[in-house]
Amino acid sequence: MIYFTHPERFLPFELLEPQQQQCGIVEIKLDETIKLFAKKNITGVRFIDELRRFLEKNQDAKRWVYHPRKNKVQ
Repeated sequence: MIYFTHPERFLPFELLEPQQQQCGIVEIKLDETIKLFAKKNITGVRFIDELRRFLEKNQDAKRWVYHPRKNKVQ
C-alpha cells in the first residue's frame, strides 16, 4: 500500500500495525510539492513531470511504515 500524506493529511494510526499483515505500507510525504508546483510556474515544466521527478528522486519523502518481514529480519 502506498499512502500519501501532507500537512493536513496524517498517517492513520491503524497503518502502523495493520490487520492485513501480508502487505507492506510505504508513506510518501507530499509536503514539499507545493514548492515544486510554485517553481513549475517559473520553469515551465509540466506538473506531471515535476511530480514524477519528485516521486522518483526524493528519498527523504518516502519511508517504510510497515513491512511484513520486518520482525523476522530483526
